Order: sequence, then C-alpha cells, then structure tokens
Amino acid sequence: MNTLRETRCLLSDLADRLINLFKWPFAAIAIFFFPSSFLACWSSILHLVRSSSLIPFLLGIAAFWLVNKVMRRTSIWAWLGVLEHEIVHLLLGLACFKIPNRWRVTSKGGHVGFDRGSNWIITISPYVLPLIPLLTFVSIQSLAAFSPLKSWVLPACMGFSMAMHIAFTWMESDYRQPDIQRIGGLFSILVAPTLHVIFVAVVLILSSSSSISAIGHLSNLFQQIGQNGFVGWKAFVYHGSEFIFSKATAVAPGSAASAASGIRFGSGSAIVPAFGPVRVGVWVLAVRTLPE
Repeated sequence: MNTLRETRCLLSDLADRLINLFKWPFAAIAIFFFPSSFLACWSSILHLVRSSSLIPFLLGIAAFWLVNKVMRRTSIWAWLGVLEHEIVHLLLGLACFKIPNRWRVTSKGGHVGFDRGSNWIITISPYVLPLIPLLTFVSIQSLAAFSPLKSWVLPACMGFSMAMHIAFTWMESDYRQPDIQRIGGLFSILVAPTLHVIFVAVVLILSSSSSISAIGHLSNLFQQIGQNGFVGWKAFVYHGSEFIFSKATAVAPGSAASAASGIRFGSGSAIVPAFGPVRVGVWVLAVRTLPE
C-alpha cells in the first residue's frame, strides 16, 4: 500500500513539475493559434448553420434562456454552477494523480483541495472545458443510439447544455476569482480564450454531425487550426487594424489582403468570412478578465 501511495505521489509531483514548466511556453503556443482557432470556430458555426441540426440547436438555446430567466436568481441555480466548476477541478486533479482532501460546494462559492497541491491546468480547466455539453453528448449517444428522434434530441440537448456552459462560465470569469488570481490575469487572457473557442468548436461539430462523420470533422478542425497559424494572424492584423482605426478600405479580389480575410475549412468549399463576430468576442473576453 505504501509503495502504491509513494508511486502516486511521485507521479503527481512529476506531473506538476512538467505542467508548470510548460506554463508560459503553452501560453505562447495558445496566443499563436488564437486567430486560427477563432476562424475554425466560426467555420464550425457555419457548418451548424448549414446542417439540419440548426433549428433543434436553437430551440435548445431558447429553452435554456427561458429556464435561466426563471432560475438565475435562485440559490439552486448558483449551486449548480459552482458544482459543475468544482467537478471539473476534481476530474483534472484525479487525472494528475491527486487525491481530494477538501470539498465544499455552496451557492456562494466552493473549493476542492488535493493532497499534493495543484497546477495551472487544474486551476484553469473549469473556464475552458465544457463538461456539461460533453457529458450530454456521451449520454445522448449512449441512451438514444437507435432512437428515430436522435437527430432532433441530440442537437436540442447540446444547444441547451452549451448555453448553460457559456452562462456558467460567464458568471465565473471575473478577475477577482481566486483561480484567475492564482494563475495570473495575463496568463488567463492569453490561454483561456483560445482553449475556450476550440472546445466550443468541438461542441458545435458534435452537435451537427453524426458519430462517424464527427471524427473526420474534428480531425479536420485541429488540422486547420495547426496549419493556419500564420494565415490567422495575417487576417487578424489586417482586420484588427481596420477595426481599431475604423477605416473600411476596398480590397481587390485576389490581393494579399483579400487572401488574409478568409480561410479555407472543411472540404475546401467553405470560406470563413472576415473577423466581424470574432473581433467582438475577443474584446468581450479580454475586458471580462481585466481588473476594474
């Protein structure tokens, strides 16, 4: 028994050292793939819009909006948000060979502690990992695998759960949060937006694809993110300067600027439009995590 415990402690400490060693290199990688991740997420939105899953997905979002309007000021709703947050901490801690020794969940806040400390992946995970949508996808795929209503049930439930995840994350994403203070506001701004939009893109693909085709779409998603790092920054710089200085310049088709305003995704037939929604999302996420 002591040997197993010593081995686990050794693995836990080793995981912490390696993860913390790559903290800032990971932040550099995240910021490099920041624009291409948003472009890929936008392409995933277009994929959903063009699929038959759009209407049930929107109905799921509408259902959450109604539920949230009724429940958002209740203690049970706040408690559910805290519970989901702490469960993600717990799962990532277990994945890093840690044993929880403290657990508290209330409507006003919560905490989970581990016997061998923590690391930045455990700390930041609730702000980027869409636990509720992923559990929803697995559950629907398992329980309704052969149901004729699956084509409607899955995207509707995914829309509801995705809206819930975004709402809970928004409530938690404040500079005064102990988690953000612990890992640093700058690091959070560099890493969280990129990871969050990647996971949102994953959820959108799972919502609008069959089990078999989803694998291909997910593979293509990460391939496009990896291949378009420089192209994404080219588009980001061009449209970012246009946004900041509010100068709408005409772009000749086939020019370098025109090439920067779009990115091929999927089978190659879809061209992701310029940075309209992306620019808004970037500013909102950045401002949300800045101190007042």
